[in-house]
Amino acid sequence: MKSPLFWILIFCFSYALGAAIIKNHHQSMFISSDGEGYYKYLQALFIHGTFEDIPVVTSNEYQPYPGTHKIATRFTYGVALMEAPFFGIAQLSRKIQGLPTNQPFANDISVMLLVSGCFYMTLGLFFVYKTLLRHFMNKKVVYWTWAILFLGTNLMYYGIREPTMSHVYSFCLVAVLLNVLPKFWRTPPP
Repeated sequence: MKSPLFWILIFCFSYALGAAIIKNHHQSMFISSDGEGYYKYLQALFIHGTFEDIPVVTSNEYQPYPGTHKIATRFTYGVALMEAPFFGIAQLSRKIQGLPTNQPFANDISVMLLVSGCFYMTLGLFFVYKTLLRHFMNKKVVYWTWAILFLGTNLMYYGIREPTMSHVYSFCLVAVLLNVLPKFWRTPPP
């Protein structure tokens, strides 16, 4: 599993499975509920320039502040920050193709949100693998633990079916933290 090709295959498998499941229903699948709350930051910053009069998919969940047209979201911007590079690639692609960049629910943007979820899931799995290798001598234990985590938990579901939710991003950040924390504790302060 050390080969970069293995990790590329995991990413491609995840993306292909996600794309097959959702078909052409990207907007209704990804940008709703909590995922829409995180996505509001990308809309406000890169498309509309403000939180006023932002189009909403889940209108019963995202209401304007009383007396204003600013949409309220109860979520922080962390997930949006991690999705931003992929959103930027989608917007750049739209600009190069001559497509309007002011359509926040375009399918190509949703496709890049799926790519984002698959990427962070794969990156998190890579760091889990590295951490397991450091702590277990028996490679069978490492491989089985990794496979059970990937196939036997809801990780793959959130990576390919709900990529705008915070689960995959939190998993990736915790996996990176678990991998670098021992080195941090062993290094004496300057």
